[in-house]
Amino acid sequence: MSLTTSILLSILACHNIVEASALGNVHVAEGRRAFRRQDVDGDDIETAAQLDPIRNAVDYASLYTAQPTATYTTLAIGNQPSDASFVSYTTVAPGQNAGGPPTEVAAVQGSTWEIDHIVELQFFVGAFSVENRPATVPSEAWSSVSTAIFTKTAKNVPFPAQQTIASAISNLDNLEGIPKRVNGFKQQVFTGRIKGNTNNPSDRTYPTDFGKALKKLLEDRQQDSFTVIGKIGDSLASVAGSQPVPEVKEYFTSYARSIWTEAASFLDTWTGIPYPNTKSSSVIPSTSTSAPVITSTQTPDPSPTPTEESAQVITSTQTPGPSPAPTEELAPPPAYATGTCSFHLTEREICSDDYNNNLRGHVKMYDNDKKVIGETVEDDEHPDGYRMDDGNPYSFKSKLKDPLVITGEHQSDYVQFTIGSLSWQSKSPNGGASCSVGGWDPRDGPICGALGLDQYAERNMDCSFPC
Repeated sequence: MSLTTSILLSILACHNIVEASALGNVHVAEGRRAFRRQDVDGDDIETAAQLDPIRNAVDYASLYTAQPTATYTTLAIGNQPSDASFVSYTTVAPGQNAGGPPTEVAAVQGSTWEIDHIVELQFFVGAFSVENRPATVPSEAWSSVSTAIFTKTAKNVPFPAQQTIASAISNLDNLEGIPKRVNGFKQQVFTGRIKGNTNNPSDRTYPTDFGKALKKLLEDRQQDSFTVIGKIGDSLASVAGSQPVPEVKEYFTSYARSIWTEAASFLDTWTGIPYPNTKSSSVIPSTSTSAPVITSTQTPDPSPTPTEESAQVITSTQTPGPSPAPTEELAPPPAYATGTCSFHLTEREICSDDYNNNLRGHVKMYDNDKKVIGETVEDDEHPDGYRMDDGNPYSFKSKLKDPLVITGEHQSDYVQFTIGSLSWQSKSPNGGASCSVGGWDPRDGPICGALGLDQYAERNMDCSFPC
């Protein structure tokens, strides 16, 4: 056995002892996973304490594992970092154990599973910091929401407002089971954007492949996650006063979507260390019959600092292939004229028994030279355009790299737009993007059931943005 191999095995053994020790201290209290404050590093202790009421209001780990089929995912690693992606690892029925990630995966991605929120709880900390209150949100509403998020009751029993918020963020669409170290990386990407820390996560701690895979996940889950963010906004608005306060939802959804798109943009350029060599780069469903090792993520923003010894181990195990010689190739011409792009949106409110499912959109987009680069195709299934409600945003694709995500808000009657890292509202310009909005016709909304005929209401808006 070589000296390098001996050192590696010794360190891994110590790591496993620490993991086992930490796991042994995680216990179930009052039907919920207990939170161990001593597991949290440094400045994150304060953040963890703030989020205790929401963390303890809903047992989200049990919610996830009690599904008819609970799916766990790992990263599949290819020949290049850009090949990495999240893939289904194994799916288990209630009462069956998930085993653990394969040895070659666990060594780099984490040897235990964590159940965590895709839209992080830390969004609340960033959004509702005292100094962040926008003038549009009444102080009374801000105080009510902050109390519901951060205030413990005397006996640490969640009150209804906390359960409302916790239920919104802990729905199954917003939970996933992933290896511990990958989850830590994801948390640091989000909290780095929330705290404005450009160096978080460290480019000397995690493999580049983590960033490439997470970028794909954020792109794939953006529409679903924006729907979750909208539902969280509804819950926050509902606890802000005796009647829902729409300004709270408008503020939070804009903030959270902005952090989401900033994270995706950050990952475009983030690079880390090479992925260490393992026995296999494939992900094979586990057939292990050992006890499941599943933990509830009660440690926000883990920020591991690699020791010199661990950094040396990673270096000693990586065997990257030779870099290919650069070749000079002419870049293909852009698919559109860059500068300022624009689009015309026709928004329609149709007759529907479901008030939260009655907005439709038709888009025609132009590049800087006013050439059409995309248009909604209306067909028999979409005669009035595509759904663009808060619960089901319209992801409009064009010749641009990123889709234009369009979300119509019933409260306050505005439209939220997001493309790449840029977000703005029909009523509020941002980052060089703005809209000119016309009025509704008919002014009072759709005419439904008159003489057996329905007439939708319609309004038009023209928007522009840097592209």
